[in-house]
Amino acid sequence: MGTMKEREIGGEQQAATLADFIHFHGMLCAPRTAQRCIQAFQGASVLFLPHTYTRPLERFDYNNSNSRAIQFNPFQKLTLITYYLLVWCSGTGLASWFGQTQCLAAEEFVDEPVVTVPPTDTASPETVDAYRDWNAHPWIAAYLTHFAASTAPDDGQPPAPLRWKRRFEFHFGGCAQLHVVMWHIQQGPFLHLVEVYRCDNPILRPLLHGLQAVCNRWRWPRTPSRGPPQ
Repeated sequence: MGTMKEREIGGEQQAATLADFIHFHGMLCAPRTAQRCIQAFQGASVLFLPHTYTRPLERFDYNNSNSRAIQFNPFQKLTLITYYLLVWCSGTGLASWFGQTQCLAAEEFVDEPVVTVPPTDTASPETVDAYRDWNAHPWIAAYLTHFAASTAPDDGQPPAPLRWKRRFEFHFGGCAQLHVVMWHIQQGPFLHLVEVYRCDNPILRPLLHGLQAVCNRWRWPRTPSRGPPQ
């Protein structure tokens, strides 16, 4: 896939399209497009985690907002500042600018129910999207269910079911050497974002973890907690 440069036409802001999200997740898009995509995730959960995550979800201390018992960071708000911070500090923006990014998958699902792992019918065993090798997946649906329960009104109603909405897969070459799978998960009016990455650059890997911590502390508030899912 070539460079993901784009040109935007002025006018009123509309809902983000599949093409918008391709540019957004390809880490090279205009601010107006990025803002449309960011707006789609407002009020929902954003998860960004390494593919090596293996710790059981129940080890996470839901009652301690500063808990570091798990390696992924649940965020409640994504901004243009944090998006472009990730674009340039991760090296993914440079990879896309120089045409070193491949979009391996960009698809939409129609009313696909969410289970503990994503559907595998389109997965390629040669890519990072060979789900059996990703230890993080079994905990994602459980966490999102807890998030929905912790943010929903106390009206006794169960949270809306989780539905797969979109899936993307990118390989960022150059200095980034990142392979990332992204899922959009619909839950009632909310659209959750889950990103799982594999970094093959041993120098960049600790920098990514540090960048996560900085974004988590400065820009992305933690999700509220009411105790672990039952």
